[in-house]
Amino acid sequence: MDKLTYFKNFNMGRELEICGDFLYESMRAMYSFRSFHEQFTINKILYFGSVGIERLQKIILCLYNFNTEESFDSAPKYMHEHNHSTLHDQIKKSVSDLIIKKELLCTFQLFQEYYNNHRYGEFELDYSSDQLVSLFANYLSNITGKKFDAKEPINPCDFELMKKLYINHLGKIATEYFKIIQNKSNELNIYTTELYSDSNAYKVFYCLEEKMYENIRFESIAFKELIVYLSKIGSKANIKKISRSLKKIHFDPAMINDYLTELSVFKSSSMLTDEVYEFYNQLETEKKRKGRKELVDLIGNPFVVLD
Repeated sequence: MDKLTYFKNFNMGRELEICGDFLYESMRAMYSFRSFHEQFTINKILYFGSVGIERLQKIILCLYNFNTEESFDSAPKYMHEHNHSTLHDQIKKSVSDLIIKKELLCTFQLFQEYYNNHRYGEFELDYSSDQLVSLFANYLSNITGKKFDAKEPINPCDFELMKKLYINHLGKIATEYFKIIQNKSNELNIYTTELYSDSNAYKVFYCLEEKMYENIRFESIAFKELIVYLSKIGSKANIKKISRSLKKIHFDPAMINDYLTELSVFKSSSMLTDEVYEFYNQLETEKKRKGRKELVDLIGNPFVVLD
């Protein structure tokens, strides 16, 4: 295998896994999004989304346009910039039948505006995070057809709609680009699109594009189903044997649903962690603290078989 083919097969294959991971993290951050006051979450959503799509676009351009080793020495300017719309236009020159629906194109504008003007905005003396919130709220108003005031409470149904549309729009763009990479890889007889079946990239690129939101939602449902199962299994189950040997932490009943809300959207609950930390601090000796940690840590450990 020559050097250029190796690059397109293996380097771009690894890059595809990275892209998928970025995109999936953006979707999951959006799924956990609860308020426009969470500027840090907005940054996470847009950073991972913008980087993931840009890198995906550049994979396509490398597969199509980098056909000699000299191509790398004279890479065009757009390969070193962060302009999603320009990269998309360059892709269309090589893939004439590429069609990204009009309602999805505003996502490119959102990402390049964020990446070039807001990514490091907090390092600027006169920057206000309200600018970022306004950028995101305007985009969500655009795709939902509903006007949002980021400073006012938002109808929960509208909030779910904006999350669903963002996640599905990102999924549609990703899968459309992935099809192009698949077709070019087949033409070149290489295996760029061979992904690990348990990877986040596989979840993104091999998902029916309109099902992306439902897939992420179902991960949350699966977690909740596990809780239901654990609450109903018999006393002889291995996990029950462990739990019976441990003193119960008396969690605040009023906080249980808050803890589960955080965990079911893939976020660790700092309130839950603090409550457990306080319990451990109240154990009489370091030996007891260490012993309990080691016993609890057996639960879910892939290298331990409980019998």
